[in-house]
Amino acid sequence: MSNFKSDLTTNDIVTQWIDYYLYKPLGYSINRTDDEINQNAGSDVVVQYLSEPPMVIDEKTATYYNAFNYDNYNNNNKRSIDTFAFEIGYITNQSFKEGWAVRKDKYKKTTHYLLNWFKSNPKKINGINDILAMHSLLIKKIVIHDIVKEILKGITIDIDNSDEIKELYFSVARGNYPNINQWNTFYYKNQKYSYNLRYSNSGYSERPLNILLNRRTNNAILRHYCDKEFLTEINGISVNHTIFNHLYDDTNYSTKSKVIFSSTQI
Repeated sequence: MSNFKSDLTTNDIVTQWIDYYLYKPLGYSINRTDDEINQNAGSDVVVQYLSEPPMVIDEKTATYYNAFNYDNYNNNNKRSIDTFAFEIGYITNQSFKEGWAVRKDKYKKTTHYLLNWFKSNPKKINGINDILAMHSLLIKKIVIHDIVKEILKGITIDIDNSDEIKELYFSVARGNYPNINQWNTFYYKNQKYSYNLRYSNSGYSERPLNILLNRRTNNAILRHYCDKEFLTEINGISVNHTIFNHLYDDTNYSTKSKVIFSSTQI
């Protein structure tokens, strides 16, 4: 979070890339939100595919460095990351602020999150042509809320209680909370997963408290419970999409996926 100002520019570029290379080639209609009131209510874009119900999407992208690392994809990037950070709280202007991953009633308009990791050619991107590929997970807001709620419930914190969220943050900041910054386990729908309650007070002026969840291990909860998974790659004059429509079986603890591949000339 220490790169907040530069991230605004990066996010603008990522937004343009998603519109041009992901939504439009796949036939989604797009209505971007450009007013602060709607954005603060959790609406970055309203997206609709054919006659399906519209989705109000809050797009979240790992923007601090080249984060793309998709399974066995050969990108030779040692700094790519396999997790996504779900924001619990942070400090701004010397005041505590709740993160976007808590309080179901806080961002009322959001129906889905689109989590993105991108691969770029230069370390700092200057335009959409610098982004070569992107891995995206489309997940319902209620699913993210339920997962985070289950994690915090395990440490006796109510995700929808502002006082308890604030107390957790300052308890961690004071060094009074055990098992911080290490991987721990929790159960969601009778299946065991891993999480990391990560507090960053070195190099980050906002001192964020996040929950890290994995996207690449065999028990990656983000991929088990996302609605769709997109792998978008630029290949010369074409954009290639590999789309996984996921259906998680709670009985057998397995994910059934319908895989669709498409290539569109750009």
